[in-house]
Amino acid sequence: MDPVPFTSIRLTRGGIGSRQPHGSRRSITDMSARIATAQDPSDVRRPVLVYQMGKVGSRSLVAALEKLPGIEVLHVHSLNLDTLERIKEQHRVRGEPFPLHVTVAERINRDIVSQGRPLEMVTLVREPISRNFAAFFENLPIFFDGYLDEASIPVQNYIAQFLGNYYHNIPLGWFNEQLLEPFGIDVFARPFPHHRGYDILEHAGHRLLVLRCESPDDIKRSAVDSFLGIHLDELVRTNVGDEKHYGAIYQRFKERIRLPEAYVDRLLSSRYAQHFYTAEERAQIRARWVRA
Repeated sequence: MDPVPFTSIRLTRGGIGSRQPHGSRRSITDMSARIATAQDPSDVRRPVLVYQMGKVGSRSLVAALEKLPGIEVLHVHSLNLDTLERIKEQHRVRGEPFPLHVTVAERINRDIVSQGRPLEMVTLVREPISRNFAAFFENLPIFFDGYLDEASIPVQNYIAQFLGNYYHNIPLGWFNEQLLEPFGIDVFARPFPHHRGYDILEHAGHRLLVLRCESPDDIKRSAVDSFLGIHLDELVRTNVGDEKHYGAIYQRFKERIRLPEAYVDRLLSSRYAQHFYTAEERAQIRARWVRA
């Protein structure tokens, strides 16, 4: 079965605790209209799903892909039905409307995944400690009861919240929950080609490009060329934590935090870290975060 044409949909940042949309703040009415026309047979643009855990550097890739002629970019962080239900329950408890990305992810599940239609997907990975830092700061209101003046809170409070209350295992389980369960794609089934910096997997008609966030842009562009057969323009860094409104406290957090060795070793000895990063790279990451 041919891939289904899909009208362009940009989604909010996903995962548990998502709050605001990336990019333009399109109204719910406008987004709903786009979803409603997603399977218009006159729309023959090629859908590409950027599908990854949060805070792995996807926004620059999405922005570059959106410039390609004939490409429609879908962008979600979760298609696992259990995960989507957990997100919805969190918002029910807080009395908030469901995030728009949940609505669109459910539409993708209904109209593509459950119908067995093949997808072209791009996913990214990032070393788990830096990713967890970034994801924690992206969702600060969840840990500090809504609105907060970042500058008024001592950095030690951020460190205590991160170590005590953040859910640190998201990168370790994302691929099983979000790719293996919905699509049957096992990224761990064969060694990752570290020398090349990316991998392309195929299963049941689906195609998946796996990129490392840390790879140079020329490798990312080469990977997209190989995967889509289309040249990708320059990647421009966007959605960078150090440049956000909490950038100053984020920098102090990274300078001041002293991570328990057991924490660092648990993440770096995980299947995820050992698969995507060489022993030398993991040693460098450990040296960066285990400090006297």
